[in-house]
Amino acid sequence: MVALGDGKVIEEGNCFSSKEVIDSILKILRNVNFAVTSVSVKIGNGVPVYKELLKDLDDSLPPQVVLEVVGEAGTNKPLKENKRSRGVRHISSATRIAGRSGNIVPRRKLIAANGRI
Repeated sequence: MVALGDGKVIEEGNCFSSKEVIDSILKILRNVNFAVTSVSVKIGNGVPVYKELLKDLDDSLPPQVVLEVVGEAGTNKPLKENKRSRGVRHISSATRIAGRSGNIVPRRKLIAANGRI
């Protein structure tokens, strides 16, 4: 998981469950003023569980958060240093994913709030 603010990494780490990802994002969002800041959460589509994670994020995050699915092709580039460290490689890939544009996923929570279910 990587969090970017104004194009710079503000937080990074390896998460091993949906709950850990969501808790990390919610911790970061505590300091966000949605009136002046837009927030996108981007999920790479390279693992089969991304759809389950997407549902969990939709259920747990504030409706102001935009969810995007991003293609992961080409994000897992070998690192010159720490070649054997999977954690560093995952963070590097997450940084590349965070910098890409993806497909915006309609939020069920937002639809429910507008009364269009």
